[in-house]
Amino acid sequence: MLRHCSAAKLVLYFFVFLFLLMAASLHLITVRGPDGLAVHVQRRELHLYHQRTSENVTQLPADSPELLKHLMERVLVPPSRVAYNLRFGGQHSDQSEGQSRVIDDLLGGMRNGFYVECGAYTGDVLSNSLFFELDRGWEGLLIEPDDRNFNKLLSRNRKAWTANACLGASTTPANIMLLHLDNSYGSHIMSKSSEDVAAEVLHNHLTSLQIAHCFPLYSFLLALNHTTIDYFSLDVEGLEYKVLEAIPWDKVNIKTLSVEFNMAAEGKDPLVKLMTSHGYSHYMELNALNAHDLIFVKSDLMKNVGTREKYPIIVTERPYKPYVRNSYNKLFQ
Repeated sequence: MLRHCSAAKLVLYFFVFLFLLMAASLHLITVRGPDGLAVHVQRRELHLYHQRTSENVTQLPADSPELLKHLMERVLVPPSRVAYNLRFGGQHSDQSEGQSRVIDDLLGGMRNGFYVECGAYTGDVLSNSLFFELDRGWEGLLIEPDDRNFNKLLSRNRKAWTANACLGASTTPANIMLLHLDNSYGSHIMSKSSEDVAAEVLHNHLTSLQIAHCFPLYSFLLALNHTTIDYFSLDVEGLEYKVLEAIPWDKVNIKTLSVEFNMAAEGKDPLVKLMTSHGYSHYMELNALNAHDLIFVKSDLMKNVGTREKYPIIVTERPYKPYVRNSYNKLFQ
């Protein structure tokens, strides 16, 4: 009898150990399905599934019904239905470096708009869109390719569509390699010229690599049936020019943009020239500790705004003072 008990205990201990080992290796994350309910998905299997299915759509045009179905069923996560879980408790809704104040002023405090923030990070830290969601009642789309950041983004329970993806630099889907930076939640796009450097860094266990799946902005907008964007925040670590170049501007209506320029290989002037060619005015350049953005406004909207010599003061709760610089190179602190 004792032998049977001991054997049963050993079997029980074995299965408990096996369960703990599996749980530790699967890295469970929480996502929300189409029904809005929280479901647990095995991260490794989800990543491999996305990799397989994304390879099947890489040659599809941006408006392909098959691609739009793929985005809705396998990439886009619906807005959260539960309470916010923001790092700052929602007390300070404007976590941007000044972009939110600029855009809000340009749009006259517009309510119930629609934003797209690409490079959404964790969904609250340095967010350019959170203010519009909390204070202006906007809806939107948050795009973040870095797996680590996206997991945090999901946990913030933003009331916006989210996508663990990146915006494409072409009119069809594609995959890119992200190089994760150690001791931070930053990442860089790995180009062919940096492969040797990346290999050396990996050999020294300083970073990790991730495959990111990129889709055209137009595809996301068609999938959501929302081709008008009141504010488009673009921060894609150097691919800004190519992403903007790939947008079919005659098929979308984007009113205002903030575009990071300091990492763009093409430089600032080509960005301004590109946007001007599509009917936008370069409103100002914004520089702060964590932001180097160009602000663009659709020219017909700019007629209502006018040319402003004086710009509102940027207020921040952080210990440092960000600053803005307008087209006249006047500094306002």
